[in-house]
Amino acid sequence: MKTFKTLFAIAAIITSLSMASCSKETDINSADEILADSEALLKSSDWGFSTAVQDSLCDGTLPLEDLNEVEIAALTQMREEELMAQDIYLQLYDLYQYRVFEQIAKSETKHAEAVKTLIDRYELADPALDHQLGVFSSALIQQLHDDLLAEAKLSGVDALKVGATIEDVDIFDLQHLLANGIDNQDITFVFQQLLKASENHMRAFVRALASQGESYSPQYLSQEAYDLILASSNGQGNGNRNGNGSGNGTGTMNRKGGNGNGNGNGNGNGNGGGGR
Repeated sequence: MKTFKTLFAIAAIITSLSMASCSKETDINSADEILADSEALLKSSDWGFSTAVQDSLCDGTLPLEDLNEVEIAALTQMREEELMAQDIYLQLYDLYQYRVFEQIAKSETKHAEAVKTLIDRYELADPALDHQLGVFSSALIQQLHDDLLAEAKLSGVDALKVGATIEDVDIFDLQHLLANGIDNQDITFVFQQLLKASENHMRAFVRALASQGESYSPQYLSQEAYDLILASSNGQGNGNRNGNGSGNGTGTMNRKGGNGNGNGNGNGNGNGGGGR
């Protein structure tokens, strides 16, 4: 029943995206003034992500701890979730040649590899063993991939909105997982890095949409949480990210699905790259 509710919610979002995208498109790659800073940020954050994960997971500073059921499910979920984003962006770059898809696809590849490092570290079965483009072991993620890709093929603007939707869901799911049962230090660290990267991706897609005279309305995140992400110039540092969030939402890639309240504190101390 929860799966049917989830797919119904996805279908509703796809329909709303299609109805909203009717404006004339311009050459997104020529909007250098708007997008140059986004490209620079994405490249910088890619390097920062890879360096942080490699240093933390490969030098033995983070302990190997017992896994709970939530953590096992979360690693399986995020492995294919990151690959789904990668695959959609690769296909959309081939279709539209928008550099934003090419750059973010490279990021998603690194993210999927980081989750794979955790899966190998804990000697778990990889759900994406011998992964093929656009093929997933999770029926829910497979359906999401197929539906969103079909929507993105309608137009370049639809494709950018689908990109923003993927990041919207990714941020929502990571926030939920971090607040509900994830406590191993290494998994927490990697998921926090994924969260910051997804915020960067969201900002890049919103700027790309702005170059087309379009905007994005959050489908899963609250408007307040979405506005905070856009207000930050980048997500390379944690800054002081303390806050409580509650609200009703449909858990999409999160297997918990259905409507429910997500409450949690997210604490992270560090030197943030931009103020909120």
